[in-house]
Amino acid sequence: MSPYVGIVVLDAIYLAVGAATLFGLGIARTARALALHAGLALLVGWAVLGTVASLLLIAGLAAAVWQIVLAAALLTAAAPALGRRIDARPARLVGDASGWQTWFAVAGAAALLVYLEALFWRSRYAQPTEWDVWSFWLPKAKSIVYFDGLDTSVGGFTSFANSDYPPFAPAVESLAFRFAGEVRTDVLPMQHWILAVGFFGALAVLLARRVPPWILWPSLALLALMPSFTRLVGSSLADEPLSMAVALAGVCGALWLLEDDPRLAAVAGVFLVAATLLKNEGLLYAVLLAVLLGVLARRRRVRVPLALLAAVVLAIVPWKLWLSANDIAGTKSYDPADLLRPGYLADRSDRLWTALNDVPAYFLSWDAWLVAVPLALALAFALLRRRPELGAFVLGAVGIAFGGNLVVYWVSREPIHWYITTTADRTSATAAVLSAAFVPLLAAESLRPRHDRAG
Repeated sequence: MSPYVGIVVLDAIYLAVGAATLFGLGIARTARALALHAGLALLVGWAVLGTVASLLLIAGLAAAVWQIVLAAALLTAAAPALGRRIDARPARLVGDASGWQTWFAVAGAAALLVYLEALFWRSRYAQPTEWDVWSFWLPKAKSIVYFDGLDTSVGGFTSFANSDYPPFAPAVESLAFRFAGEVRTDVLPMQHWILAVGFFGALAVLLARRVPPWILWPSLALLALMPSFTRLVGSSLADEPLSMAVALAGVCGALWLLEDDPRLAAVAGVFLVAATLLKNEGLLYAVLLAVLLGVLARRRRVRVPLALLAAVVLAIVPWKLWLSANDIAGTKSYDPADLLRPGYLADRSDRLWTALNDVPAYFLSWDAWLVAVPLALALAFALLRRRPELGAFVLGAVGIAFGGNLVVYWVSREPIHWYITTTADRTSATAAVLSAAFVPLLAAESLRPRHDRAG
């Protein structure tokens, strides 16, 4: 049997779990609504089962095929019970374009489709090539299969660099290996292509609540055509799924601020938890985005961001306990605790100035991210008076991504110029993809009448 059949089965399971989750939350309960939300369902299912696989591994299990299938069946079966407690509230999508706007929508959608087709053929014959992928990301995923879980012996999960990184990314790669029937790295780019298609479908259906097609589709094409995003898809670097998870969480958070729909906050929580378990940086993004939502929310809504923050903290606790129980040291590149040492920071102030001088070029690079970051920042500034919560959230979210990079380079023990040169093109991905995901919403809100809040 072709290994790609197993990949299709895995993605069908992701889709089923995600669809059940959206059904239970009341977001999509008709056949038409489920079809429209297929991309979002795929990514939600991936995030949920990736989290489940991570927790199974932390608990000492293998995250074998039968365990994942059983977990998926239990989650899917729970959806009707959840649905009985939550009323359906289908989203109202913005209507079709007309006149000249139709041509903008068609051109944008056509460009996106052509891009995805080209990416398909590249993924069909590609292999991961990045140094970090072959030095620790893929070896970790392989070790989960070979050792049936997280093993701390020679050749096991903790034998490789960044052994304190949470297990989500290697866990979902190991699922691809298990469902493919063998450890074959050539199936991974195609799996990542499927998730990328789902990512664009998820953004489309979420943003279509408030963004007309003539803005939506050209904006998604802009995101797709960012050169560094193209290079990232199928790379098997954790920055790839991290950028997509944070972008989807950010868009759901922004929509929650505008529409006050707790279902959107729940979906944001799913992706924030996934981001937390993807990389150490994911915890920083998730915590600060939840705090930012709490600051911007009105008093009566502050419970929702607090719930998101609690979910993020609860998600990372089992991993921290596992690290402690197995005496696994943290990364040698940097220690967040150094931020509490004023003398240490003062002695390394030259590193901060170097980062301030060098890092912005990576975020603003036309060759990497086109105009995504400056365009999002400009639109957000312009919206501060009309939609203050949205404008402040976007500025804060992008600021978190940029500031987080600066802090890491500041406290790191690695040679500063080498560290920036070898990592900033990847670590800028989350901010750039998040910015590009915000652009259509910001553009649409700038054209919306001031009194029209719910859309």
